[in-house]
Amino acid sequence: MTPDGTGALRRFTPGRVARPFLAREHGVPVERAVHPGARNEEVLTLLRQDEPETLGPHGDPAGHKIRVLDRRVLLASHPRDLSPALERVETLSERVFLGFSNVERLLVIVAVLTLLYGNLAALPQNNLKRLLAYSSIAHAGYLLIGVACVDGRAVTFYLVAYLLMTLLSFAVLVVISQRTGDEIADFNGLAKRSPFLAFAMLVAMASLAGVPLTAGFFGKFLIFWAAIAQHQTTLIVVGAITVACGFYYYLKVVRAMYWESAAKIDSIPVSALSKLAMTLLIVAIIWLGIYPQPILRALVSQRAPAMVMNP
Repeated sequence: MTPDGTGALRRFTPGRVARPFLAREHGVPVERAVHPGARNEEVLTLLRQDEPETLGPHGDPAGHKIRVLDRRVLLASHPRDLSPALERVETLSERVFLGFSNVERLLVIVAVLTLLYGNLAALPQNNLKRLLAYSSIAHAGYLLIGVACVDGRAVTFYLVAYLLMTLLSFAVLVVISQRTGDEIADFNGLAKRSPFLAFAMLVAMASLAGVPLTAGFFGKFLIFWAAIAQHQTTLIVVGAITVACGFYYYLKVVRAMYWESAAKIDSIPVSALSKLAMTLLIVAIIWLGIYPQPILRALVSQRAPAMVMNP
């Protein structure tokens, strides 16, 4: 120990203590990160004694603090002791975490642009097929919100809900287009010509817009909940605005079916198989909007083994 009493302090400078933690965090042997001598015995003993609590898995507090340590601090504390291998590990760690930050920003930008383009392009459409095509871009934007917030449960549920909604809407569209056409005006007075097809399209449009008690509503709820949990204010604001746009162009189809007068008054026949398939889709959409627990439990049960294998 030096006369001024700084010997013990030098033995536990940030660089000397942080290097073993950083080494173990990246799988580098501790003995390579410190010099095997008397000056490092206490550090190695501390590591071996407190390994479960101090080192732990990659998500522990100590590991998190070490991962975000500034490389310049480590180099400044012991520039000669820092091995070239550890330097490469630190540089790689910095690049990975900076990369994650850049990817998140990129996902947010792409999600915002996708939401705006899809909804704004769908607003003036008078052809239902093109409207559904452009709105699918908007729904991809909602999925990107879940991806940017790293919420697999929200993304998976939204994918299931969107699959059901799209199948139902296109099933009705195929039947109507074979009789009249795929313009929104061709759906005028559909409630009188075929009440079942009108109700099926009503459920599909309501779910796509996000009306409560439908699968689409709960899917959007999970997406926005993930954005709120991650404090993604931009995504929340843009998402709320685009949801309002979706209500306008989806309910435009509902208005045509129930409030506009039909040019033709002949009924539209529906085959038994088509009616059965549409009925099952309607039940699934409403069921997932009222009771989504089965899918959520399935997602949680599949995450549990992964958490056990990779705590």
